[in-house]
Amino acid sequence: MNSVASDEPDHLYYGLRVLKGQPQKIYLDDASTQPVSALNAIPRAVEQLLKPGLKKTDGGVSDAIHGRYISLLICVFIGIYVYRWSKEMFGKEAGLFSLFLFTFCPNLQANIPLVGTDAYAVLFTLSSAYYFRNFILYSGWRNFILFSIQTGLALIVKQSLFLLPLFYSVIAVVIIIQRRSWKNKLKLNLLRLLVHILIVLFIINTAFLFNGTGRPFAVYDFKSETFQHFQQWGILNKIPLPLPAPFIEGFDSVKYLISMGSGHAEVSGRSYLFGKYFTGNTLWYYYSVVLLFKTPLTVLLMLFAVLIAYIKKLFSKENFFALGFLLILAFFFIICISLNNTSQHGLRHLLMIYPLFYISFGYLFKWKFFRSKIVLTLMILYSIATFYFYFPNLLSYTNELIWNKTNAYKVLASSNIDHGQGGYTVKKFLSTHPNVKWPGAIPEAGEFIVGINDYLDLKQKKEHAWLNKFEPYDHVNYCYLLFRITEKDLAEKKLK
Repeated sequence: MNSVASDEPDHLYYGLRVLKGQPQKIYLDDASTQPVSALNAIPRAVEQLLKPGLKKTDGGVSDAIHGRYISLLICVFIGIYVYRWSKEMFGKEAGLFSLFLFTFCPNLQANIPLVGTDAYAVLFTLSSAYYFRNFILYSGWRNFILFSIQTGLALIVKQSLFLLPLFYSVIAVVIIIQRRSWKNKLKLNLLRLLVHILIVLFIINTAFLFNGTGRPFAVYDFKSETFQHFQQWGILNKIPLPLPAPFIEGFDSVKYLISMGSGHAEVSGRSYLFGKYFTGNTLWYYYSVVLLFKTPLTVLLMLFAVLIAYIKKLFSKENFFALGFLLILAFFFIICISLNNTSQHGLRHLLMIYPLFYISFGYLFKWKFFRSKIVLTLMILYSIATFYFYFPNLLSYTNELIWNKTNAYKVLASSNIDHGQGGYTVKKFLSTHPNVKWPGAIPEAGEFIVGINDYLDLKQKKEHAWLNKFEPYDHVNYCYLLFRITEKDLAEKKLK
């Protein structure tokens, strides 16, 4: 089992506050936290009810571990949607294959079981997209209400999912124009829009316990220039808003953090790619590179195949709702997040694209070559082997494009490799290797171990800058580097 990741406590503590009826955004670390984390805090709340005088001294570690069981339950629901969607479009065998890919996806299984918003973000991206597609294809108030509910839930689990209503709106307008129904169904569509807005607003306000609902922009103390600009909109600035204050403040804080960019003490360590450091607003293609090196090679090959299959029938209506909808939504997220999120470069911000890809891969079962036992067996064995090669430290997964795993730090860092998850492993390693120690500020000979992010000094603490003159000879758990330094080495580097 991995130790508690860096941001799990933030989400857990906010969830506990929500359970106590306090959804206010108090700290800057509350920026991306959401009320859905209250579900992860339920095990702690139940434990406290059963033992009223309970006081823990482990810094919330056990609470975070227990909270992961809720995230694992959410993973089950994600798997159900993956199987169901793929089966409905491509058949039972395709559905099982899509479910298999989801189950043995190293990036999903590394991140979504953690305490946080990732599992919920993946679930409600899938569920809202599923019911939106059903509504477009089959119409009916049932599908529309379910779609509206899922969209409302999506907006209370992760700020980046605010992209979903934008995506659905564009698709809906295109379809209305294509069907030429904007005139004869104008009243019906306006009624649907009103119902959709009311459902979404009710869900958002309920989740935040109606805290501060009705406040106008004028009374807020915004941090970001974007929201400060809104406060200059005259009459609009005085209109009571039908949204809870923590919901708005969360968006403001996230915009504020993004504006400061990576490398700022209040945001994150420096961004890093291919041995180069970046601060502030960084490379627009960063996420594309991360996807290239952290996505299993078989997944990249299947993605290439379905993209070719879709392009061949680009303007086919049937092909759009079988492949196009899934692929376009996935790449919509990749493009938008790559262009807008320039301060937090963890693959976890793009986890929702993987289930969309895995469902679309069910299309490959139309090909006799792909259905052959040899091809499927090889792909299944590869997926299982690469998964368990890293298990349980799947957070550090990189594909075979980085063959020497000790050198993975030369390509990627931050939460893509080291998210604080290796604490238990390194503690055990040190207990069996007493000759290995943590490096200090003064150069010395010996054997040392250090986390990848600390070695690269992403937070610019300069605690052991001298060590950067040396390269590691091995790794521990893929996220810690080992060094063996002699007096001769120190002399050669002019450190003695």
